[in-house]
Amino acid sequence: RFQSTNDTVTRNKGDGISVVAQDNSTVNALTIQGATISDNRGRGINIEARDNAVITANSTIGGYDASTLGQNIISGTSFTEANIISRNSSDGIRVLASGNGVVNGNLINNTIEENLGDGAALVIDDGGTLNFGDIANNEVISRNTIRLNSGAGLRLNSRVSPVTTGVLNALVQGNTISENTGGGIVSELTG
Repeated sequence: RFQSTNDTVTRNKGDGISVVAQDNSTVNALTIQGATISDNRGRGINIEARDNAVITANSTIGGYDASTLGQNIISGTSFTEANIISRNSSDGIRVLASGNGVVNGNLINNTIEENLGDGAALVIDDGGTLNFGDIANNEVISRNTIRLNSGAGLRLNSRVSPVTTGVLNALVQGNTISENTGGGIVSELTG
């Protein structure tokens, strides 16, 4: 289990937040909410499931709870659930499934802007599964503002070989994606 709530992660020499699971390991309830992740020399957020690992990140990356109007309430103090991910030297967010790794996740209500790579990249490399398309399990890409990134706003990429399988399931709705140098929503499937 990994939870980062209301953190400021800035000016690090590598990725702002990186969660890597491999060799059949499991990460449950990955949550990153209310964070400011900016000016890091790598990616803002890097999530990788490799070699049969499973990461469940539908607790949420960002968020919007209608009952609290998108706020976390901790000891009576209110904080936003949304993340601000900006000005990182690579992708704002990259989620990778490789070697039959699985990530069940979402991106909800984040501001992702001015990163030097893609705003958000969902990548399958040599087989894996990315589930971001099941509304019943809170696995969606919704309510984000993704703009002014040097790459695509949202990149969906699957590279497989003749002996591997990639499953990329994404429900993209209600986002504002604009002014990204590499395009808005870019989907590339190879294999």
